[in-house]
Amino acid sequence: MSRIAFKIAASTMIVSLTMTSGTALSGQIRGRPASAPADREAARAHEQGARALRENRLEDAREALERAVAAAPRDAGYRLLLADIYLKAGRFDSARATYADVLELDPSNRRAGMSFALTQIALGRPAAAVAQLDHLGGIASDADRGLAYALAGHPERGLALLEPLARSQMATPRARQNLALAHALAGDWRRARAIAAQDISPADVEARMTQWAALARPDAGMTRIAGLLGVTPVASDPGQPVRLALSRLAPAPVQVAEAAPVVAPLVNPGAAPRQVIALAPAAPAYPQAPAPAASGDSDWGLPAEAPVRVAEAPSYYLPVPQPEPEAPSAREVRQALAVQTLNRPSPAVVPAAAVSLPPAPRFNRAAPRVAQVRAGDSRYVVQLGAFSNEANAERAWVETQGRHGLTPYAPLTVTIDHQGRTLHRVAVAGFASEADARRLCGSIQAQGGECFVRENAGDAAIRWAARYASETTRNA
Repeated sequence: MSRIAFKIAASTMIVSLTMTSGTALSGQIRGRPASAPADREAARAHEQGARALRENRLEDAREALERAVAAAPRDAGYRLLLADIYLKAGRFDSARATYADVLELDPSNRRAGMSFALTQIALGRPAAAVAQLDHLGGIASDADRGLAYALAGHPERGLALLEPLARSQMATPRARQNLALAHALAGDWRRARAIAAQDISPADVEARMTQWAALARPDAGMTRIAGLLGVTPVASDPGQPVRLALSRLAPAPVQVAEAAPVVAPLVNPGAAPRQVIALAPAAPAYPQAPAPAASGDSDWGLPAEAPVRVAEAPSYYLPVPQPEPEAPSAREVRQALAVQTLNRPSPAVVPAAAVSLPPAPRFNRAAPRVAQVRAGDSRYVVQLGAFSNEANAERAWVETQGRHGLTPYAPLTVTIDHQGRTLHRVAVAGFASEADARRLCGSIQAQGGECFVRENAGDAAIRWAARYASETTRNA
């Protein structure tokens, strides 16, 4: 899979492995001074791992991050980095176990949650992956979850999330490409091709369909996720080292207030004396560590909202009743400052492993049938797509014009700002009424195209549009 194809086709499934140097976690969250030997050792190991990863020494980076986790076992950030390295090395089982540990420390971590679901899909556990994706509802984005559902063998659930995103006026290329891939996984290659063509050049459409045909094969298995992430799965994964397992750690003690002494009530002099006992202060209780998330699970996630206050584990335990576990919302997640930048990482594009692909499916395209539409100057236009630059907009127009018989129309465009990004919306106008505009849009959709009707928002012809205007339009 080429770098360009990987960047667009799997834009939501990219796992960033960028590591930055920094200081250890502050003593306020740790419950002990930040200069403790374990903290210093963890910080040194993290710096060594970051340097090794920048130099593409993946094995050295793994060893360094394993030392960091061993020195600071309850640091969710170091574990998240180690899980990412396992995933980049193609060690899906090790990555799954480590992402599960991250989620035990930080249940709201979206990137760990999405990555955990992907490893479950790769390991042939789609039911566990779907359960994790259900848990991420309202936490992870619909664009991420939609494609993940399709990869887990539930394309209908993915399409239900992706269709509204791709059809909205603020639709992004990422949402459209995820929708196109979901249609391909569902076997609807005509719609997959039409939607993919909105953001890539016509010359690249065939290559994209070939890549997706390999991913859609029923026997793709682990290769499907490995191809999307651009990694090579290892033949034999030894799993996460036993010494790093979170379940082996002693539970962190919880500070409790002393019980107030019981005061003896006033005694009636005539009554028989009763013995009054002053209760001793309550002994501290030590809760067990919370069980791992379902299947050890849970963006392609992002920030954690609330930490877990932990203290030094004691050398002995008292046989006292166990309190109810705290609600996740009241927990603090311990995460070193050195790795907090991973909460909003920049996507890292990595080359995919070489895969022998079957021949691309061939499609016979019928000549477009254009609906009977009356010309006029109503305020309604038919929007055909929104693109990141003029070059992409022009390429998509060339493809759409020939496919859907839009030669009589001249393209219009208007630029909008969407979350700091400039998008170029392409539309056609010249309809007698809204009904005529909807008639043309319905004809386009019947042929597998994407469009919707809206009012003119300042759309105007631009320089390249004149090259595609018909003689009738030029002389008007």
